[in-house]
This record gives sequence, C-alpha cells and structure tokens, in this order.
Amino acid sequence: MNDQLETLEHAKRTVIDLAIQFGPKVVVAVAIIVAGVFVGRWAAGIRAARASASQCHISNLPPGCHHWSASSSY
Repeated sequence: MNDQLETLEHAKRTVIDLAIQFGPKVVVAVAIIVAGVFVGRWAAGIRAARASASQCHISNLPPGCHHWSASSSY
C-alpha cells in the first residue's frame, strides 16, 4: 500500500515539474498557432477581396451590365 502511495506521489511531482518546466512554452506555442490562424484568415480575406476586385473592372463587364445601376433588381 505504501509503495502505491509513493508511486502516486512521484507521478504527481513529475507532472507538476513538467508543467512548470514546459507549461509556459506550450502556452506561447498555442498562442502563436492561434495568432497564425487569425493572420492567415485575414490574409486570405484580403487576397479574395483583391481577386474579386480585379475581376470587377468596367472593361470586364458584358455590355449593358452596370453594378451601380440606379434601378433596383429586387
């Protein structure tokens, strides 16, 4: 019984030591990954906006088609 408690205490100390040693590194790594996801989505949004804007020139529109038409199409 005493061996089991000693093993459990050793495991608990080991987990606490590893958390203290590597915890901050893991937190920073997760923060970098999360920031990278947000920056990647932001950059993809800008790229998509530029791509759609580059396709929306007057010279690319079919004759008689106007984006800024005063009449409503609803």
